[in-house]
Amino acid sequence: MTRCLAAEWAVHGIRINSLSPGYMDTRLNASEDLTDVLPTWFERTPMGRMGNKEELIGPVILLASSAGSFMTGADLRIDGGYTLF
Repeated sequence: MTRCLAAEWAVHGIRINSLSPGYMDTRLNASEDLTDVLPTWFERTPMGRMGNKEELIGPVILLASSAGSFMTGADLRIDGGYTLF
């Protein structure tokens, strides 16, 4: 969808990009119900951990600022390498 919208809206000067975070260390993942699956998440993530929400700030600034003014149709995966395999 990102790439399709980027192609359609670029002629109007509108950039379309997306941010795809992996497992993030937030309250949603702090539930005791998830303690059994956390080791599996860590094992399947090459960096061996969940991301911190602060690690999304830089990519968001890139997409929202003039530093990303020539970017369109990009999907920034901030997932510790989870989608590599």
